[in-house]
Amino acid sequence: NKTIIGSPIETDDIIFLNANNYGPFDGRDPVPNSHGTRKRLDITVKAFLKLMTLTTMPVKLWIHTNLKAFFEMMNYEKLKVSDFKNRIVLSKNNLSKKELAYIYKVSFANIQTSTGEGWSLTNMESAIYRSLQIVPDFLACKFHFENRGLLIPVVRKTIKNEGGHDVIIGEVSVDDTVNKLLESLSLDNLENLLDIG
Repeated sequence: NKTIIGSPIETDDIIFLNANNYGPFDGRDPVPNSHGTRKRLDITVKAFLKLMTLTTMPVKLWIHTNLKAFFEMMNYEKLKVSDFKNRIVLSKNNLSKKELAYIYKVSFANIQTSTGEGWSLTNMESAIYRSLQIVPDFLACKFHFENRGLLIPVVRKTIKNEGGHDVIIGEVSVDDTVNKLLESLSLDNLENLLDIG
């Protein structure tokens, strides 16, 4: 069992998963307040903290990522793991295929708050296990899940990357993310959204 923090998963728990490989901060990220990488795990975390104040449902956040980078991000954002009140589960990246499949199977929804995904592999993998996708209305996420998931509105802006190329960044807000998390808990057409055929 490579889960290192969090209470055991109960049968009635509603698991929101963020399985991004969130890399360590290298000091060169050109996007303001996006500590680490474009994955914007901080938005997922802040949205979940707010969600906990808005619902009495047994929601938990499972974060499957680079733990060193996760704790760096928490420290940078001035957040404490204790703020989650035993509603956070953390696991290491080096899980077996069987262990990763278990995470996908128990997850109600896979949340993605990245500023841009060219493929979004974790969304594709978790969708196979019938996990609801909550993703930015942007790039590959929009293309794959426009009619079979919940799209978080984005604010688009253009920046220059280190190579001098223009790249489009589609940032989502904490409040818009919270709204989609709340919407997911009251869906009456969930089966339709989970149909990946």
